[in-house]
Amino acid sequence: MATATVKLTVNAYPNGVDNTQRSEILKGICALLAGGTYVTGGLPFVWSFLSAEGGAFIPNFNTMVPTWADFKTLAGSNQTYVYDSVNQKLLIFVAGVQVTNGTAVTADTIGFKAEFVRGV
Repeated sequence: MATATVKLTVNAYPNGVDNTQRSEILKGICALLAGGTYVTGGLPFVWSFLSAEGGAFIPNFNTMVPTWADFKTLAGSNQTYVYDSVNQKLLIFVAGVQVTNGTAVTADTIGFKAEFVRGV
């Protein structure tokens, strides 16, 4: 079976993008789609899937990774999510233990907040 899919979407203007002098802060939804399995070390994804409304500055996601990211379930799931910034993967934990390789992934709606260094 194929690896589960992670789809990222930035919230619509004015709730999705915030700019500070040196940071780009994005808030949105991470859809964890069922029909795949978990892979040891986490589910891969790239930030280039993101899009935002309102014409706000968006960093080059093909070359940048967030300096900080937080993922929290919105659907009341008992799963906990951790972003591995070194390998750019989403780790899934249940009761404090990482899900094992080959486990079927349950669909979930996850909120995220990520901070990037601005490329100005």
